[in-house]
Amino acid sequence: MNRIAACFLVSMCLALSACMETTLLPPDAILPDGGVYRGDIVDGFFEGQGRLDYDNGEKYVGSFKKGLMHGHGRHVFADGSIYEGEFHNGNLQGRGELKTVDEIIYTGDFLKGMLTGNGEIISSAENIKYKGEVKNWRYHGKGMIATEDSTYSGDFKTGLYHGKGTLTYYDSGSYTGEFESGTFNGQGVYKSGNAIYEGRYKDGSLTGQGTYSKIDGETYIGQFDNWVYKGEGQLTDEDGNQYIGTFQYGELDGAGSYIGVDGSHYRGDFKNGRYHGEGKLILADSSEYTGRFQYGKYHGDGVLKSKASSGETVSVEGKWHKGDFVYDSVNNKYFAPQAELALEYHQALLEKEIEAVVKTKKNKINAYFLGVGGDGTQSVFRRELEFVEDHFRNQLDTGGRSINLINHHDSATIHPLATVSSIRLALKGIAAKMDRESDILFIYISSHGSKKHSLSINHDTIQLQNVDASHLADMLNEVGIRWKVLIVSACYSGGFIPVFADDSTLIMTASDATSTSFGCSDDSEMTYFGKALFKEVLSDRPGLAFSDAFEEAKRLIKKWEDDDNSRSSNPQIHKPELILNHLKQWKNAKNKGAVEKLE
Repeated sequence: MNRIAACFLVSMCLALSACMETTLLPPDAILPDGGVYRGDIVDGFFEGQGRLDYDNGEKYVGSFKKGLMHGHGRHVFADGSIYEGEFHNGNLQGRGELKTVDEIIYTGDFLKGMLTGNGEIISSAENIKYKGEVKNWRYHGKGMIATEDSTYSGDFKTGLYHGKGTLTYYDSGSYTGEFESGTFNGQGVYKSGNAIYEGRYKDGSLTGQGTYSKIDGETYIGQFDNWVYKGEGQLTDEDGNQYIGTFQYGELDGAGSYIGVDGSHYRGDFKNGRYHGEGKLILADSSEYTGRFQYGKYHGDGVLKSKASSGETVSVEGKWHKGDFVYDSVNNKYFAPQAELALEYHQALLEKEIEAVVKTKKNKINAYFLGVGGDGTQSVFRRELEFVEDHFRNQLDTGGRSINLINHHDSATIHPLATVSSIRLALKGIAAKMDRESDILFIYISSHGSKKHSLSINHDTIQLQNVDASHLADMLNEVGIRWKVLIVSACYSGGFIPVFADDSTLIMTASDATSTSFGCSDDSEMTYFGKALFKEVLSDRPGLAFSDAFEEAKRLIKKWEDDDNSRSSNPQIHKPELILNHLKQWKNAKNKGAVEKLE
């Protein structure tokens, strides 16, 4: 609007420079600047009705008074913009309408050449319509504006939302409250779907004291920072359980308390929403634990009191390890987490798994799968291994030819433990069922990795030995399997490539040899690498070549890392033509077999 105003004023000055000459002019005057006037002249001034034309196409038709445009008239500017309405002493003043070549229409009150007062502004090109008060071409005062994605009704200042108003987005909710310089600032209410945020806003986000509520019953009252619970607050979930205390990033973190609808309650320290540190927990059955916690489990020194069937209070005091009682301090007695029994059980479970592996089918390339979920202290690796193994079984025909070794208490009765010895035995067992010169072994490993290119092999209750790249390579060399696809989702996993690289092995790693990878925390569904490669890329396109899928996954991971402002993990691939051709031959044969079955 400022550009239009400037163009108008310049044009007006050019037009009036001659009009204001006091020298008496003859009728139908030709002005010194080339303008041609036709119309009434009184006492040497343009007076009454007249027309003024210029060589550049600019013209005015309407009323004059004492040489100036005055009254009703129509002015066509040199750029093609047209104003029709009231003039006063040479200025656009009064009611009028200005249509610009930019497809903007200004209708309303003009003052001293500018749209000022009540008006309407319509921009066809930008799909904007405004109606309300205007000052110097800008929205100013009370008004309403509709754009292609929202509507706003309320106060404006110099073209921006400022004061009180309501902003409604067509697809994502509405805000009613105070604005400053175009953004939410002050007291307000934002509604989106089934959620309502009410409180103090700053720079466009809920920051300060506020409330959050959902239709399902979840509510929060307390401090916010950029829409997230942060500071002192009270959260009631949809079931009615209450969390009270200090919040960080949406979760209780620090001193706080929990009150459950089942009668349980906790008071003490929290971390990431879970009991962590010193605390006291009373369960629904009136059992009472006082002591140390780690991520929701008894861990460290503590006392557990419970009621026996006789009604007598039974107390155990000592040390706990991730929920298990490992040391009785009263009787000075240690309780092993039954590691030996667990290892014996998993040895038998592994033997059963190996025995169940189907022997190779002759005259056909068969695919076999070995998964290793190394670190059992976090659930993300178990979830990932189960997803990937399921993908291979259902999409790549490894049913009956796969073994998953996973360290996690939730799968302790399903999958054998991942240990150095179980990896070696699984490789030997699978190799014995394969055609080692024709079949393909897929190995997928997900765990924490070290800068020395060692993988974490750890159970949450059993201390195990880690495995490094060279040790794993030795185990593979021992069994003599020619065609291999090794996929490693771990930090620094690029260091595995030079150890395993040969012409018959495809290797894909989550990072280069000097970088960390991401997504390996318990709040992640899968690691970035595993999720990108198998869930986002290969899940819907199992026939895509692994090398092509890797490149797509790498681009997706880069986007996620950029969104998180994380340093690039830089996933790596080793893809010799020999193994790529063999994989292509296997997939072609598999697809042909699927077609023949359909026929």
